Amino acid sequence: MKHFLTALLAALALLSCNRTPETPFRVTDLQVDYCTTPLGIDTQEPRFSWKMESDRYDQRQTSYRIVVTESVSGARVWDSGAGNVLPSDVSVGIVYQGESLKPCTRYDWSVEVASAEAVTVQAASWSGADRSAERCDRWQL
Repeated sequence: MKHFLTALLAALALLSCNRTPETPFRVTDLQVDYCTTPLGIDTQEPRFSWKMESDRYDQRQTSYRIVVTESVSGARVWDSGAGNVLPSDVSVGIVYQGESLKPCTRYDWSVEVASAEAVTVQAASWSGADRSAERCDRWQL
């Protein structure tokens, strides 16, 4: 019995050492102009939003960084923090301040949210400005 308990404790210790640390929060409900899956954004200054969820009551956002890239080329068109996170607890209605968005162009965006304990990254895609005066000959998703 003594050997069994020793082996059991050793196995539990090994399992606990190999566990990856869990982040204390998640970033969910990423939105552009208050839509989860927008298509045909018709503004040059879309607004970004997200939610921070946690099973713990003491978690709050302390900073964020948004990066927007063209989907096809991967060219970065905006980095809200110029390579760094911005100290802020705001997560709703953050206005795009990058290069002019092109019509009929798909963009990807990611947000990095930090709390006092952890950092997580969540990504989403959206299609850029589609002005009614400028028709797209070939629409590709």
